Amino acid sequence: MSVDRTTLADLDGALAARDTAERALAGERLAELFFERAPALSEEHVALFDDVLEKLVGDLTFRARVALSERFADCPNAPRKVTFLFGTDDEIRVAGPVLERSSRLDVDALLAIARAKGQDHLCAIAKRAHVPESVTDVLLDRGGRRVVATAAGNPGATFSPDGTAILVARAQTDDALVRALASRDDAFAGRVATLVSKARARVRETLSRETGADPELIEALVSRIGGEIAEKGDKRTLLGQFTDAMTSVQERAGDTGLAELDALGALLDGKIAETLCVMAVMQGVPVEFVARAYHASTYAPILVIARACDFRWKTVHHLLHAKLGRALPDVLAEDARSTFERLGPATARRVLRAAVAKERSRG
Repeated sequence: MSVDRTTLADLDGALAARDTAERALAGERLAELFFERAPALSEEHVALFDDVLEKLVGDLTFRARVALSERFADCPNAPRKVTFLFGTDDEIRVAGPVLERSSRLDVDALLAIARAKGQDHLCAIAKRAHVPESVTDVLLDRGGRRVVATAAGNPGATFSPDGTAILVARAQTDDALVRALASRDDAFAGRVATLVSKARARVRETLSRETGADPELIEALVSRIGGEIAEKGDKRTLLGQFTDAMTSVQERAGDTGLAELDALGALLDGKIAETLCVMAVMQGVPVEFVARAYHASTYAPILVIARACDFRWKTVHHLLHAKLGRALPDVLAEDARSTFERLGPATARRVLRAAVAKERSRG
């Protein structure tokens, strides 16, 4: 049998009149023919097989689908549409092999499956040799503990700043996730594990008590936000872009004083520079420090400054939304609010003063 457009078109037409059992048998035979010829097939010929096989997948038996998925998962030029159909199969024994191993599922395909399917499918995706940030964002947003731990422990998975923040938030109450991160044995895991251990041992547990003057809490928060600001601050935000905003804010402060409403109004108008200037003037700290806190990899630094200003949660929520550029994932919003409500304004101001002093001493 030659592999050409006419032959496969004739086969497609002939199959239309057959019953399910005949179509299933024909699908298995055609798949077998594909595997025999696969090493020599061009992408055009693969696409021809794909067009016919796509119409037969639904007629295949469960056992045949499982067997073919295993073979397609490791085939470097597997038919893309059929591979995608296997990946969306409700049976994880069918979907799993291609979700875990197939190179023919591109990022768009993985995102579509991750947004639509359940936990078993998400877990299979989390095991892939390479999982890009856009995909791990969805896994962390939709996945339960098993999915998150699987992705976190996969050295081939990469995480965006938002994803990293979610990992830190979840790891503070999830020992299995901490162990999964530790199993990566790479720089990313070390950085996250250090932040988690500080947050768990020195911040969250301490903030659960009424310890506004606890020296250990002060030192923990200072170390945490200072390290994040120093490591993740975006210096592009510091090159003179606050001059006009600061002039306006200082004039307003001299005339009528500043209040939370000034920051909220600037936020709602999309004037982030002005918002940061308001916070800086209210607390008497350099606006560059506030800007680095705003652009740090997690919400902790800017949350401490907002709490020092005695802002309400509504304003802080708008601030974090602006920082991320989108609505906060539920787990991140819950953790941020919990930390915010436990941290008293007086303690936040002490933390802020100590962090600024520590930065200046490095200076």
